[in-house]
Amino acid sequence: MYLCIEKINGGYNQLKKIKMKLNKEYPATHSMETAWYVADEEGNVAIFDFEEYGPVPWGVEETEVSELVFGHEENYNTHEYLNIDLTDDQVDDLIEKPHSPEEENIWFECAVEIDTSKEKEFLDLAAMIQNNNVICISQRRGLYRVDFFDDTEESKPKKDSALQKMIDRGIVKRVYRTKQFWMNDEPNETEDGFKFKKDFKSAPYFIYHEPYWPELLQKRVIIPSNPVKLEQVPQPLRERIPVLPVKFVETEYLQIAEYLPSHFCAVDGNDLNGYEYMLAPTGDGVKSWVLSDILFPVSMENCFENGSYRCKKCKKECWGTRKKLFTHHPTVLIIFHPFYQYDYNLIISSNPIIKCGVLLPLLFRSSLGSYDNYTDWYKIKETVSDERFASIFKQNGFTFEHTVNRFRPHVILADEWSLPILREKYGKAGRTLVINKEGYPLYSMQELETLNDEIEAIARKPYRGEVMPQVISVEEMKKLHSND
Repeated sequence: MYLCIEKINGGYNQLKKIKMKLNKEYPATHSMETAWYVADEEGNVAIFDFEEYGPVPWGVEETEVSELVFGHEENYNTHEYLNIDLTDDQVDDLIEKPHSPEEENIWFECAVEIDTSKEKEFLDLAAMIQNNNVICISQRRGLYRVDFFDDTEESKPKKDSALQKMIDRGIVKRVYRTKQFWMNDEPNETEDGFKFKKDFKSAPYFIYHEPYWPELLQKRVIIPSNPVKLEQVPQPLRERIPVLPVKFVETEYLQIAEYLPSHFCAVDGNDLNGYEYMLAPTGDGVKSWVLSDILFPVSMENCFENGSYRCKKCKKECWGTRKKLFTHHPTVLIIFHPFYQYDYNLIISSNPIIKCGVLLPLLFRSSLGSYDNYTDWYKIKETVSDERFASIFKQNGFTFEHTVNRFRPHVILADEWSLPILREKYGKAGRTLVINKEGYPLYSMQELETLNDEIEAIARKPYRGEVMPQVISVEEMKKLHSND
C-alpha cells in the first residue's frame, strides 16, 4: 500500500493510491476493538475507535465506543462506574426510539425511564437481577442504562421476575434504544483510501475512526453540535485523558502515534537503543518513525531445567513473560512474578500510580511462543518452582538493573513474591534498594491501599530517566544508525 498526501491551500487533500496483493484478505469485520477518550487543546472530548492492527496507544483497554459514551466502568467485578456529567441535549443524542416496556423484546443495552419517586424500589429490584449492570444516565430524569437480559425468557420478562414487577408496578415508564456506534471500512481507491460505513449520524463526541490498515491516518467521522467538554468528565478519569495540541474541529485526519506511544502490527519496524519505532504517516502526510515499544534484554538465557530453549515436557517453545507499558517516561517500576496474570481492573483503573509505571516481570523472556501451546504455559508453571525462579534472578538480575538504570524511577512497587527477593539482593536499610550506588524507595503492591497518597506524591515527581523522541524523521533515523 502506498500513501501520498498533497498540501493544498493550507489544508491537506489526501490522494491515496492503494496497491494491494491480490491474495491478501481484508475482513469485513474485525475481532478486536479498542476505544478510548482523547481531548484537544480547546477541551473537547473525542472517542477514538482503534482497530486491531494499530496504532493503539499504550495502556488502553479492549472496549467499544458505545461502552464509553455515558462514562467508564472502572471495575468489571464490582461495576464501579465513573459517570460523565452529560447535558440533556447530549443525553438525547445517545438514546433513541422511545417505546413502552411491553414493546421491548431485548432488555439488553437499552435505557429505561423510571418514575423518579420509585427510584429506591427500582434499584432494589434491579439488584435482584443477575448481571444487571445498571448505569445512571440522568438521576433527575430517571434515566438508566440497563442489562436485564438474564431476567427474560424468549425475549419477554420471566413470570414473577424482578423485571416483571418493575413493569407491573409502573416503575419503568419508557424504554429507549441506546445508540450503537458501528463503523467499518474496506480498501478503496478513494480520497480517504478506504470506503467507510457507519450506522449513526450524530454523537455528542468528536469521533475518529482508525482504518484497519495502519498505513492510513485516522479520520474524523463526527463533528458534534453539542461537544462533551473535559470539565464534564470526573476528575479521576479526566487525569488520564491525553490532551493533544490540535483542534478537532480543524483536524480531519490525525496520527495518534505522533503524540502517544502506540503499538503497531504489519508495518516496517526499526530498533534504536532498545526502543522500537514503526514507519507510519504523520499528520503532515510525511512518513516518519514513531515510538511503538520499549525492548527489554532477556534475563532468562536458557530454559529453566535442561539448559535449552525447549521445555522437556511440552517440547515446544516456552511461553514468555509479558510486560505492560503505560508510558515511555515511567516514574514507577512495578515488578511481578514471571507468570503473574495482569489484573484487567488494575490495567484500566484511574490510579495515577499505575499510569506512571511500567509493569515488568522480575525475570523476562522476549518470546511468547505460539498460540497453539497455550495449555503448555501452565505446564511450565507446574514444572518450574518459585525457588528456581528466585535462584535465577539472584544469579543475574540483569534485566531489572538495566531497567532501573534506564528509567531511574522514583519508586519501585513489588508483589508479595518479588518483594523479599529484591530486598535480599539489593536491600540495605528500611525500604530502600541500592542499585549502582543510588537508593530507590521500595513498596509492596498491598501498600497501595494504605499508603496510596504517600506513593503517589513520589510517583508524580518529574521523570529523570533516559529520553527518546516520540517521532524521528526518515533522514534522522538513517543518521542515527550510521553513527552506531
